[in-house]
Amino acid sequence: MDYQLTTQGGPNAVDVNGQATHPVMPSLEAHWEIYDTPEPQRDRFGLGSLEVIYRLAALRISSATGYWARSTTVSQDATEESAAAVGASFTTYAPPAGIGVTGPSPLGPGASERDDTRQLSEEFRVNSTGAGPWQWLAGWFYQDLHSNWQLSVLAPQATAALGGTNIYVDNQPQNILQNAEFGEVSWRISPRISATISVRHYRYALHQSNSEYGLFTVFGAQGNGIAYDTRATSGASGTVPELNLRYTFDPQLMVYATVSQGFRLGGVNQPIPVAHSTNDNPVLVANECGLQEKLLGPSLNGCNPNILLQAPSSFRSDSVWSYEIGEKSTLMKRRLTLDLSAYYERWMNPQLATNLAGFGITANGADARIEGLEAEMHMLLGRDWHFDANAGYTDAAFLHASAIIGYPAGTAVPDTPKLMGSADLRWRHDLTADLAAFGSANWSYVGSRTDAPYGETITLWNIGEYLVHLPAYNLLNLRLGVESGRWRVALFVNNLMNARVLLDPQPQINLQTAAFTRYTVNRPRTVGIDLTWRVE
Repeated sequence: MDYQLTTQGGPNAVDVNGQATHPVMPSLEAHWEIYDTPEPQRDRFGLGSLEVIYRLAALRISSATGYWARSTTVSQDATEESAAAVGASFTTYAPPAGIGVTGPSPLGPGASERDDTRQLSEEFRVNSTGAGPWQWLAGWFYQDLHSNWQLSVLAPQATAALGGTNIYVDNQPQNILQNAEFGEVSWRISPRISATISVRHYRYALHQSNSEYGLFTVFGAQGNGIAYDTRATSGASGTVPELNLRYTFDPQLMVYATVSQGFRLGGVNQPIPVAHSTNDNPVLVANECGLQEKLLGPSLNGCNPNILLQAPSSFRSDSVWSYEIGEKSTLMKRRLTLDLSAYYERWMNPQLATNLAGFGITANGADARIEGLEAEMHMLLGRDWHFDANAGYTDAAFLHASAIIGYPAGTAVPDTPKLMGSADLRWRHDLTADLAAFGSANWSYVGSRTDAPYGETITLWNIGEYLVHLPAYNLLNLRLGVESGRWRVALFVNNLMNARVLLDPQPQINLQTAAFTRYTVNRPRTVGIDLTWRVE
C-alpha cells in the first residue's frame, strides 16, 4: 500500500529570455504577473494491491488485484491569456470563485483545473513450472478506469464587460473498460537455441460526456451561462504479437533478436466546435481560422467564412512495430557485464498534441521511424565498489507531412534527444557485523531536443518560425549514509553543481496563447536526509 501527498505554493516554472525558438534561462528566475495571483498545486495519490498465488505440481496460478486513486488540483493566473483573447484589460477583479486561493486584492481572472481518477484492475495468470523444453503462460487482464476533468476560468467582476462570470467552465467525466487475453509459449529447441512467442488480444470501450459554458464556448455570444452538452464514444480491438529468438554461444555470451508490436488506447477530444452561419462567436471563428490555416495553408490568403471545417473529435489508437537485435555478455571472470542492442521502430498513427487558436487537441499524425543504439555496462571495481553506465543514441523523424499536426516529412519527433546517458559509482563497506556504510555518485546527461510551443497554431508552412530548441544538460547527485538491518539513513545532495535547466514549455490550463510563455525548470541544488525503515 502506498500513499503520497504533494503540495506546492506555485509551479516550478519561469519566464524565459532569448528568442522564442531558442529560450534561455533568465538571470532572475521568476514569473511576472499583472496581479499577485496565487497558483497553488496539490497532488494526492493512493495505491493498494493484493496478490494471491496457488502452486500445484506443474502449475502456478496467480491473481493480482490493484486499485489506485489520484486527485490533482492546479491553479494558474489567467489574466494575460484571457485579456489577449477578448482584447480587454482586466484591472479590478476579485479572486475567482471556487478556486480556493487567497491573496492581495485586486486579483485577475483565475484558472483552476481538477483531475480525479480511479482505476480497478485485475490480472489472472496460469503458467507452467516444469523443467521440460516447453513452457507456457495464459492470462486475462481487466481494467475499469474512471476520470473526471474539470476546468474553471472565472472573472467574477467581469460580468458587466463580458456578460457573465464564466470565461470558460467545463466538466468532462470519462470511463474506459478494457479486457485482454494473453498467452506465451517458450521452446528450448536445443541447448543453445530457444524461442518465445506471445500474443495479446485486447478490446476497449471509452465513454465520455462533456458540459461546458462560458464566453469561449458555442453559446458564449448568446449568454455565458448556457450549457453546451456533448457525448462521445470510442473503442477498438486488436491483437499484438511478439517473437523472441536467442542463441547462447557459451555461458558468457548470448545474442537475441526480437520482433514485437505495442499499442496505446485512442481517445476523445474536448469538443472544439467551429463557427457557422448562425453562430458568429469570435472564439469559434478563431478556431475555424486556425483549422483552415493548418489544413489549407497560405494559399487561402486569410480566413474564408464560406469554408466550414471540423476539428477531429477523437483520435485513434496508435501502435509501434519494433525490431531489435542485441547481445548480453560477461567478461573478466564475470566482473564485467556488457549489453549492446540496436533497434528500428515504426510508429503508426502517432497521437500528438496540437493547437487551434488557443484550444489544444490530440490528433493522429503521420507515421514516424525511430532508429537507435543502446549500450549498458556493469563493472565490479573491487570488493566495495561498483560502476554502472549506459548510453543511448536515437534518431526519430516523421516519414510524411502531417497538416493537422504541422510537422513536415523529416522533422524530428518532438522531445526526443538524440543522445542520453548516465553513470553511477556505488560504494558499500561493512563497518561491523551489523553496520555498513554506503555512498554513490550519479551523473546523467540529456541531449538537445525540440518541442512544440504552446500558444501558436503550428502549420507545415510556419513551423520553422516557432519550433522550440532546448539545450542539453548534465546533472550530478551524491549520497552518503549508513544502514543496519531494517533501517537506513543517508545524506544526499541532488544537483550538486546547481545546474539550471529548461525542461519543457509549461502546460497551460487556460487558453494556450502566446501571451503565456513559461517554461518548467529543474530543482536547484537540494540537500536533505533520507530515513528509511523496512517493515517485514
